[in-house]
Amino acid sequence: MIATFVLLILSFSISTIAEAKSYSIDSVQIRSWIQPNGDLLVNEVFTYNFEGEFNNLSRSFPKIHDKNVVNFYAYELSQLRPEPGFIEESTIKQLNVLKENGVFRTEIKKENQQVSFLYVYTLKNSIKAYDSYSEAKVTYFEDVEAHDQNINNVTIEFILPSTTDPSNFDGVLFDRNAKKNEKSPYGIRFKTSVSEAYTETKTSFFFPSYMMTNMEKTIAPIPLQQALANEKRIQKEMENRISYLDTLIAIIPKASLGILIVVIILLLLPQRHFWRKGEIEDVMNTDILYLYFVDRAGKPHAKAFLAGLFSMVEKGAATVRQTKAALRFKEDSHAPKETLDFRLTKGTLATSDFEKLMINWLFTTRSGSSKWAFHLHDAAGAAKNNKTSSYFHGRVKDFKYKQKKWHRLVESDLEEAGAFNSKLPLIILSLATIIFSTMIAFSYYADLRSGWGIGFV
Repeated sequence: MIATFVLLILSFSISTIAEAKSYSIDSVQIRSWIQPNGDLLVNEVFTYNFEGEFNNLSRSFPKIHDKNVVNFYAYELSQLRPEPGFIEESTIKQLNVLKENGVFRTEIKKENQQVSFLYVYTLKNSIKAYDSYSEAKVTYFEDVEAHDQNINNVTIEFILPSTTDPSNFDGVLFDRNAKKNEKSPYGIRFKTSVSEAYTETKTSFFFPSYMMTNMEKTIAPIPLQQALANEKRIQKEMENRISYLDTLIAIIPKASLGILIVVIILLLLPQRHFWRKGEIEDVMNTDILYLYFVDRAGKPHAKAFLAGLFSMVEKGAATVRQTKAALRFKEDSHAPKETLDFRLTKGTLATSDFEKLMINWLFTTRSGSSKWAFHLHDAAGAAKNNKTSSYFHGRVKDFKYKQKKWHRLVESDLEEAGAFNSKLPLIILSLATIIFSTMIAFSYYADLRSGWGIGFV
């Protein structure tokens, strides 16, 4: 109770701290100017809403771009959400930036306010120029820990080196909430209502190759129409996979009902019937071995053989009395001074196969001759500091092996009598496992996870 109370206090404390300090990214405007040499000059305006005191911001880039990000600068803006490229110099204040392990960290000091910040950097070698077209594939937000916050109202623009007819270029935005592209003679604009945490937001932009005047052109591996069609096909497949999430959400209540039905079925299995009768006389007149196996739901236990012995005692096939422990336990202070001594009196009354196996197991010497007594210390192993411990270790190992054979035989007999049904629970649990695993794998698939991740699940 004390531990639970402490955990509750800590949980509420952590929740209070979390609520006291949080932030959201209300909007992001990204404008990338394509340079004739294949670089991108990028301006990003992030608008944050801080609740609590914050001392730094971080901006990280995917591994494929990290080494190509140069000349990174950060500025605080006195205006909210200004348009990149049209920000007056008098409204900006440069901030200190430090790069740590691939992450650009900007020093700030803000508390309980909404502020816009400008990031300026160059993304080197971002364009692939072919003889018939050029392409810019840029991942702005990656599906990793660095993208652990929803980024709302994202706009991504590519500005061409020169104006051209919008029919000469096109692009695709890969994002779960992507909106329709907008084009003008100056370039293309992509929008998404939210770049969700731990998801990817990237672009593919195809435009005339003649604009890349400072780049060498190579032969295009595939025609422009095919390259664009491939990207749109991938985007369509992504949209289709995401749409399955709605189907999955609709299935969850039905699956929950199915699991409930499975639980009810398991509770109504034959070995569960006894307790529903509730008569004491039935309990007293029921074989103790049967009661034990029902109580344990058939699970093996190191002391299960005692139920079998006392069952034979109740039938009159054997007797039991207290007796002194074996001499090897005399110097063992942790060992009991007495043990139980079972005597086989009328073995003919033990008629079932598992009872005959128990007689052959417990009331037979290692040489194969019959004996009329079984002491519990015969299954106890060696006493502490006993020189013959290896001998008794072998006996205990043999005892456990025979007990497993006896347990399986008892279980088989109870199954034939209708007390147990091992196949039905196995079938039910197997089906439940398959359904559960399928749902998880399906959810991973719909959530755009990789094939390796789905296979691992």
